[in-house]
Amino acid sequence: MKRALIFFRKAGTLLAMVSLLLIVQIPVSYANSLPPQTVMAALDAGSITQTSYADFSQECALLNGTHVYDYGGGAVGLSAVLADDFNGTEVDSTQWTIGSWSAESYTPVVSGGILTLPGGGYIHSQSTRTHGVLEFTGLFGEGAWQHVGFGSNGFIGNRYLLLSTYNGVDNHLYARANGGSGELQEDLGAIPPEMHRYTIDWSAFDASNDQVNFYQDGALVAGPLVVGNSVLTDLYTYLTNNGSADLQVDYAQASPNYVATGSYTSCAYYAGTDQLWETISWNANLPTGTDLLVEERTSGNGVDWNDWSTAGNSAGSTLSSPDQYIQYKLTLTSSGLVTPLVDDVTLSYIDKIAPTLSVDNSPVTYSGSPQAAVVSSSAAGTVSNVKYNDSATVPTDAGTYAVTADFASSDPHYTDLTNASAGNFIIDKATPTLSVDNSPVTYTG
Repeated sequence: MKRALIFFRKAGTLLAMVSLLLIVQIPVSYANSLPPQTVMAALDAGSITQTSYADFSQECALLNGTHVYDYGGGAVGLSAVLADDFNGTEVDSTQWTIGSWSAESYTPVVSGGILTLPGGGYIHSQSTRTHGVLEFTGLFGEGAWQHVGFGSNGFIGNRYLLLSTYNGVDNHLYARANGGSGELQEDLGAIPPEMHRYTIDWSAFDASNDQVNFYQDGALVAGPLVVGNSVLTDLYTYLTNNGSADLQVDYAQASPNYVATGSYTSCAYYAGTDQLWETISWNANLPTGTDLLVEERTSGNGVDWNDWSTAGNSAGSTLSSPDQYIQYKLTLTSSGLVTPLVDDVTLSYIDKIAPTLSVDNSPVTYSGSPQAAVVSSSAAGTVSNVKYNDSATVPTDAGTYAVTADFASSDPHYTDLTNASAGNFIIDKATPTLSVDNSPVTYTG
């Protein structure tokens, strides 16, 4: 299960770089008539901002060729070309080479979206790299010689940058780096008993040395370890186990390079009955050779959606049709060597306005027949269920009647009303006329 959703606050050096992360790549899109899974937004101070790994990786977000990056708090970028969520039934031979640490055959197990590596063998990437970022979600077993990271072919020449269980004596996890002239090592403590997200970030330190930093769930846990780089080139991405306990990997990605294009579609967010989404804004890092398209769409009921509309102003774009439900979509493109990164997205809302109802034809004069109040609203919509002193009967008799009515707004900026006061409807008494009924008459003396 690879789902990563998107938002981030990006801090610095890796913005335009490489990465390998657990990502959810689901090539699915919603039709306008289908309701995406809806999240009730926690509204506070007029807006919500998505900026963390958790924000972007909600299950209802759809990622197609994109990835939620962990370090720096969280960000949405393009997926690496080497990215595997192990959703098949066997190791992808177009990306990985399987090998054994002995003369015996070796078969990793791929099942239920998990790669299980028993002791005795490995898989490594078919391509090599010099500098890059490896991200994976994994569970190390309590056993020796489990390694995930970068390494030379068969680790010849002691060239490697790894997270490792080392010799397994203490069941600890270690950060290990060796440029061929001696190992640097940091003890990270007891092996976690559950899956975690790990990142190994390998980059140049100076002309003669490289550095590597190790992260767990976005937090730096080791490094920088600085090692000589004279032979630290063209390393494979390794997932390997030569111990007694299984190593499990849920997702792995190594970058660069990146796919040319990808999209991220957010969950649908519901503002509530009395609020209205009005604007969208965002912050992104766009290195040379990359681009970003931001689109939004809204709905009044979470089922029938407007068409996608381009949001052109990152500092704040008014929605094409403000309403109670919103989704946004990020389309990212790149030449391949770097990725754009979306650091955060902010959705702003306003409170709906309560319209007023009024009686337009009061007073009227008693006519002996029923006379109805004409009720209007300050907003566009439909008035119904008009009552007079809580009765639906249209009055005939002279008097003052308290008028209430329901109102269904056709303007999303206004609320609906139920049994709302429209004021008084007055039927005035009629002024009688007097008349002589027996005139003329004839003189009688």
